[in-house]
Amino acid sequence: MEKHLTILQFIEQISPLVDSLACSFIDHWDADLCAIGLTDGCHLIYVNTCRHLEIHPVRYDYDIEVITEPETGIGKVIREGEGVSLEDLKMEIRNRFGPGPATGCQTAP
Repeated sequence: MEKHLTILQFIEQISPLVDSLACSFIDHWDADLCAIGLTDGCHLIYVNTCRHLEIHPVRYDYDIEVITEPETGIGKVIREGEGVSLEDLKMEIRNRFGPGPATGCQTAP
């Protein structure tokens, strides 16, 4: 996978969390070297570092979508974040894909 160093480091740092949750990495953005996604089949978290490449530690922008058309992967954005830390992004990932009321194929944020 050809990605910007910030995304490769993100994948490395977040892999233990992803392995413990019911989600996986997905890459619909081959041309965008600063983007990666996580999905459980019902939700998608799109992560991008493009606007924060010169910031250390790196910051992340994200969108959380409910997949409304599984055949095409089209979804509805239900939450967004800009310039968040890795720890804040991990919390969003846990909240969406971990056990609890936010998981499952639902439309509520």
